[in-house]
Amino acid sequence: MFYTLEPHLGAIEKKLANETLNKNIISTFGNNVEKFEKSFSKFTKFNYTTAMNSGTSSLHLGLKVNNVCNNDLVIIPSYTFAATANAIIYCGAKPWFHDINSENMMLDLDQVASSLEKKTYKKGNFYYHYKTKQKITCIVPVMTFGYSLNISKLLAIKKKYNINILIDSAAGHFASYDKKKLGFYNFDCCYSFNGNKNISTSSGGAFCTNNFKRNLIVKKLSKVGRVSKYNYQLVGYNYKMNNLQASLGNGQLKNVKKFLRKKKEIFSFYSKSFENFIYIKKIILEDFNNIEGWLFAVKLNPKKLNKIINFLKTKKIFLSKFWYPLHKQPPYKNFLRENLNSTIKESGKILCLPSSTFLQKKDLRYIVDKVKDFF
Repeated sequence: MFYTLEPHLGAIEKKLANETLNKNIISTFGNNVEKFEKSFSKFTKFNYTTAMNSGTSSLHLGLKVNNVCNNDLVIIPSYTFAATANAIIYCGAKPWFHDINSENMMLDLDQVASSLEKKTYKKGNFYYHYKTKQKITCIVPVMTFGYSLNISKLLAIKKKYNINILIDSAAGHFASYDKKKLGFYNFDCCYSFNGNKNISTSSGGAFCTNNFKRNLIVKKLSKVGRVSKYNYQLVGYNYKMNNLQASLGNGQLKNVKKFLRKKKEIFSFYSKSFENFIYIKKIILEDFNNIEGWLFAVKLNPKKLNKIINFLKTKKIFLSKFWYPLHKQPPYKNFLRENLNSTIKESGKILCLPSSTFLQKKDLRYIVDKVKDFF
């Protein structure tokens, strides 16, 4: 049986987890978390990492230390997982939905630049929406399939509009821009380590930054705001990753080179297999991206989507539809939005193929053959 993505846990992860269980240190106490934070910082080239209990928690605190406050506006794509919008709402702010680029399915940065130019005005050091008078505090681009956005465009927007940027890199563990890891570019990033991610701690997340002050505040906030056992400096949150989760993460990072190599093999195989297959369109990557992403996504006729999912199920390949635009769903339908034509048109075409790093060539051949058999 094949699923979209499953965790790849081997002997090292099980050994480290068993050692943690045998020591009976499974709560947030223990040194595994600090080891994981240092190792993940080294891998992503950030100065600092704060490991937490979920990607959502990391987004929430990332927004707070990027000064997102009550009634502010935060620019995000409608085509994203709910956590992106929820974390904004937790801060008392509101999402401002923008469209996606139809080729890479990520936030349309040209539309964002246009919105800021035409629909905002400057007051002091900040920009405000003409109609709602809300301050635009932050942009949260999302790495939809684990690939990097156009960092140069992000830097230009940040500089021109003095606006904070927090990248939702939940699935972007392997992302790079012009062959450099994200930590080189001084954007704060939030990661997820859920069971369906390239690096998993069963659940969990991380806030990564190069800014010492923001890291210090997030660390305190994630530990209930305390500075010692029962002494509190801030009203914080119980968001810290536990020692058992971190033991799995430490094992995963020991295997990360193997995961990267396997991901490249898998994505290259799929890409070549569907090169001239007229019924399927691949996601178009820009030259600055590396091929190793999160999920290998393809586009097909939306009228065929349910049919191919049901067909593949009979072949023991269990897939599902991907994200449904947030602006069309009850909790988010009344928030400010721009023209979302590409979001509406393209979101119903996406099928994500099995992308687990334990897949072998024979598995990939079988999957490709069954997809082609359907057509």
